[in-house]
Amino acid sequence: MESDLAGHVSVARLRMAARLRAQELHAPSMAERLWHGSCGGLVVLPGALDQAMAKRIYAEADLCLTRTYMSGSSYPPDSRGDLHFFPCCNELVRAGFLGLAYAAALLRFVCLEMSRRRPWRQQKLPLQPGRMQVACYSGGARYKPHLDSYPASALATADTPVGARQEVIDRRVTAILYPQWCWQPEWGGTLRVHEAEGAFRDIQPCDGSLVLFRSRDLTHEVLPSLRKRFSLTVWA
Repeated sequence: MESDLAGHVSVARLRMAARLRAQELHAPSMAERLWHGSCGGLVVLPGALDQAMAKRIYAEADLCLTRTYMSGSSYPPDSRGDLHFFPCCNELVRAGFLGLAYAAALLRFVCLEMSRRRPWRQQKLPLQPGRMQVACYSGGARYKPHLDSYPASALATADTPVGARQEVIDRRVTAILYPQWCWQPEWGGTLRVHEAEGAFRDIQPCDGSLVLFRSRDLTHEVLPSLRKRFSLTVWA
């Protein structure tokens, strides 16, 4: 179904394909693990993207990099070296980046599926997925250990841009897709998640994998990447 997205496609059709794929990926144990599991509810699902779609998304992300759509960030200071940008789904469709538009819709619907299955005590408001971040790590770029969300008290005196502060506070779930298909460990770029008592787990950014975790409960980092390594992230 994913690989059939080609030529002229409407936004409605693309979103329907993404919604169906998100439903296919869901299993009751997935939401149970995310909301109740240890290690920040970490879920790793290889093959969320098939090989053809993963390669298409990688090629489109690489073209965005070539066209200098991506830029660096001064926040957090001295902690990240990637280039990234935040396109919206409609903009991607108009530009012909149907693979990236599909990825944005898929991540959105995965988050909404997880929202519907939140523990009832946490269901004050549904999760609100934001725009997808397309990021590239290369040339030794890394992202030092961090959380994706913090309570307001922790950001009161931080250098967080005012416009981004509330968005960071509101994050509950991190959803990531990796469009690399063949990736060698010696190239670096590993997603390292930190567990209790100094233990850690390394996740290779490949095989069209989907990664989910609770944004405020899992310290993680990206190890230095020696090859172009793309990630697609939505926070909700």
